[in-house]
Amino acid sequence: MKTLSRWIFAALMLSALPAYALDPVAPVSERKFGMLFVKTPMPETDVITLTSTGGGKKQTAKPGIEVKVPIGDYQVSVKMQDYVYEQQVKVGGTERTEVVVPGYGNLKVSAPKGATIEVYKTGTQSLVAKFPASQVKVLPTGYYDVHIHFEKDSVTMNNVWIVTNTTREVAAKF
Repeated sequence: MKTLSRWIFAALMLSALPAYALDPVAPVSERKFGMLFVKTPMPETDVITLTSTGGGKKQTAKPGIEVKVPIGDYQVSVKMQDYVYEQQVKVGGTERTEVVVPGYGNLKVSAPKGATIEVYKTGTQSLVAKFPASQVKVLPTGYYDVHIHFEKDSVTMNNVWIVTNTTREVAAKF
């Protein structure tokens, strides 16, 4: 009997937890809005634009911060250095909609000041990016050959793997 009363007590306590999805007891004014959350590879510099497909009104947002928006359909556009990612989303009342920008990661190279970084797709000689060592570069996920040039020296790192929404750090020693 003691264990049965403990189970009943636990069930009552769990049923008292708040629900985070559509809240039927939310005020009517709150039901007209939802939350939109966007995660990007470089939240400090990426720019997000939300465009309502119904009315065409544009709104900007910062990555990693929830934005309260009216319910409806939106075109989410994320500007990341050399790339633009776009996605259609539907925001419901009192719900949180998350958008994670897939397929892009960061490359950070620790090298002496003044070094130049050249990034090639592994197995090819097609240049993907060229940037100074002081910059963090957004790249599509995949494997790359990284050439680091400093004065008359150079170092090559093969098969550097760039993963979605992470920063790959490579150190060069001359």
